[in-house]
Amino acid sequence: MSRSAAPVPRDRPGVRGGAALLAAALGVLLACRPRASAPPDACTGALTDLAWLAGAWERATAQARQVERWGPPEGTTMLGTGQLVRAGRTEFFEFLRVEARADGLVLVAQPAGGAPVEFRRTRCAAGEVRFENPTHDFPRSIAYRRTDDGGLEVRVEGPGRDGGTTGEEYVMRPLRGPR
Repeated sequence: MSRSAAPVPRDRPGVRGGAALLAAALGVLLACRPRASAPPDACTGALTDLAWLAGAWERATAQARQVERWGPPEGTTMLGTGQLVRAGRTEFFEFLRVEARADGLVLVAQPAGGAPVEFRRTRCAAGEVRFENPTHDFPRSIAYRRTDDGGLEVRVEGPGRDGGTTGEEYVMRPLRGPR
């Protein structure tokens, strides 16, 4: 069922202009709303290359909810946290940071608040970054990539039980609201 717009009373000439002004103002406000940073066209190796990672990202299933939050590059670091909640209980959490050092970018992960584990940046391209630590048990590689539809693909890899490589890949979506 379609609805037609109510007719504009002819005895109120300012109504049409006011509606147009309101529509234009709304258009400007929507165009200026905050959006996730677009990945740069090239990677320079600077911390600001990862500004597209900043924000809150979520992967939710019927069984669990995973959230990763990244602050913007500030000074020589980007700070992040990760949390996995299943059946109302925190099953896993970690503190994260990317540090800009003289010899390159380093992802420092502290799973469950434990000892820091460092992963050096080994790949950087528009909208993607990979960090590796070949001596760590699992994971040895952590990669982030922005998807064409605005999501964040995360891939972790490391040695499998059979001697080969195993990994997990998932796509997170921008977190909506203050949850």
